[in-house]
Amino acid sequence: MPNTSLKKLAYRALPLAIILGASILPLYWFSKYMIIRPDSAWYLLQGFNLLSGRGYTVFDQLPMPLRGPVLPFVVGTLSMLLGNDPMQVAWGMKLLSLANPLIIFLITSRLSGYWAGCLAALLWSFLGISGHLEHAFTVDSLLLTFVLLQLAIILSDVESPRAWKPIVSGLLLALAVLTKETAMVLLPVGIIYCLLMCRGFRWLVLHYAAAAIACAPWWVWVWLKVREIYLFSSTQETLLRFRLQEWIVYIPLLLVACILVAVVLSRRGLRLKATWYDLSGYRLAGYRQGAAGVVNGCWVLAVSWMLLRGAEGEVYNTSTWSYIWDVLRPEFHLWILVPLAYVFALRQSFAKKPSWVVYTHYMFLWTPLALLLMVIKLAPRQWLVYQALVYIAIAAVIFTLARRAITLLRDNNQFVGKVAGALSLAMLVALLTLTGTSQVRALTSPPEGYNIWETNVQAEMALYRWLSNNVPEGESLVIATHDRKASHQLNLTAFLTARDYRWVPLQIRRVKIGKLLNRSYSRLTTPVWLDSQYYCSFRYLSVAAVLRQMSAADAEYIVVPLRANSYPGNNALVRSMLRTGLFDLSYYRTVTLYSPEEHKDIQLTHVVLRRNGLKLGKATEVPTILDSSTLERLGECAAESAGDNSELAIVLALPNGMTLQQFTPEGKAEYQEIWRWAYSSTTPQPGR
Repeated sequence: MPNTSLKKLAYRALPLAIILGASILPLYWFSKYMIIRPDSAWYLLQGFNLLSGRGYTVFDQLPMPLRGPVLPFVVGTLSMLLGNDPMQVAWGMKLLSLANPLIIFLITSRLSGYWAGCLAALLWSFLGISGHLEHAFTVDSLLLTFVLLQLAIILSDVESPRAWKPIVSGLLLALAVLTKETAMVLLPVGIIYCLLMCRGFRWLVLHYAAAAIACAPWWVWVWLKVREIYLFSSTQETLLRFRLQEWIVYIPLLLVACILVAVVLSRRGLRLKATWYDLSGYRLAGYRQGAAGVVNGCWVLAVSWMLLRGAEGEVYNTSTWSYIWDVLRPEFHLWILVPLAYVFALRQSFAKKPSWVVYTHYMFLWTPLALLLMVIKLAPRQWLVYQALVYIAIAAVIFTLARRAITLLRDNNQFVGKVAGALSLAMLVALLTLTGTSQVRALTSPPEGYNIWETNVQAEMALYRWLSNNVPEGESLVIATHDRKASHQLNLTAFLTARDYRWVPLQIRRVKIGKLLNRSYSRLTTPVWLDSQYYCSFRYLSVAAVLRQMSAADAEYIVVPLRANSYPGNNALVRSMLRTGLFDLSYYRTVTLYSPEEHKDIQLTHVVLRRNGLKLGKATEVPTILDSSTLERLGECAAESAGDNSELAIVLALPNGMTLQQFTPEGKAEYQEIWRWAYSSTTPQPGR
């Protein structure tokens, strides 16, 4: 009896041991080369603000509703438990992601047995994209967790239906959508499953009611805050945003088409309830499976057409073949078995194995997104869900082939069978050995530019330590938030100091040309930096505006992140503030790092300025910094607005002169003419 209990315990603990053992080398690699990417820093700050009661914001502003609040909530919970240390939060997310291979084991076990499940967990833990991903954490990893959980719940319902399972399935669908909008491709999974597995109308209602109730608060909140419908508004830059605008029309039409197909296949009239019960009954098994296939096929074709149609113009300057071979192939270590996995899944489905039928339909629903990723050629981490679903079938293929080969080897009556079995087994062993060796080599070498990225994290920590030692807790700090390419610095710095300081974003105003050229207006706020926006509208910074915002926030310090050749406004702000004599340079540090996305070295700088108490009236006058395109636009708009008095209007608006930056020699004559036109006694001074 004790031996039996021990065997059962070992039997249950073996998958966990396999997952932990296969994860040792990937976790070691992660500990050495982890990177806090801009997306990770953004989620860190959003999550902390959400859980600390500051709201779903970044810098006291409403963020663009890019994603739902699920990942920020998880990250914020970890930051509350572990503190504002990005490395500890990253490790918390990494350990949570170890649930994915365990769920893969459960799914594969239902499809092909216990040992196939162990193999699937091993393959994903060691060969999956997440095992060689240097990102601190990604939204795709959490999305994968919810997708796998929903698939596991649905497969468990195949064998043992329970009343609570459609509710949990709907909630998991909602969590997936609120984690990343790409999960919208799984919307018809409830309809398809009910048709396949003889589930009644009640299952369908519970599933979609749970999903709708869970999603409704987020949609309502976005509407109340920004008067936009999430995923359907043109100002939201989500992955599916501009493609989903048409769904308001297409989704009802698609649902009506599916219902009509169901009605026709049921050979009954237009009584919807009777039709559904006929299709979900055992009497019409062939019709309901055909209806499920038609619904799935129509959905995939329609969604693929919408996504790919909206993706025109977003293709990178790389051929599709180069993207597949150079980018995806190294991450899909068992890519050679992908076609065989599809064939095997279809074969099992045609053999009318219920779990395989459901799994194949579920995997097929992800096809539109795979096509979209192929067309717009996004990073390999976007393929996490697709790879996990395919690896389930690949593990089943490997296990089935190995078992069949061993069976042939044991058959002494068939020489040809023994040879075929030996060759098959040798090929499988060779494939897995080469793949494993390649992955070991990858996990024992650094990613490109890893050490310099790590230096950048240390630079953020250095600024945090300086602030802790020099600025009292509870102080307000003004921060220039307009350089999107420096958002990594902004968000990570704010997250590290979020418990100690209040961050106030610096506001950069926009004015029309008429107001800019108004004499009484410009006398009080002479711009130190000017930038043209849309037609005859300009962004500007002035010393008075900066001081006014700092006084309103009761702040003595302003933090400015600089990135070389990125956002001229921040560079102009630092240069001009120091030249006025109103500010002292308190902190300055520059790091050079390699950007894998841009394939070049870039420079990032932290600057902290402090007010020195000098009156505004005693400030040194500084010229306005602008680039050549802004100068040209200023001349055109001034001529339209002020007419014959345009030269005088420009001089009055910018009385301290101008300094050009990003001066182009090709347009030198044209820009010098504008200079002579406005400042007859001034010669343009090309700047950086």
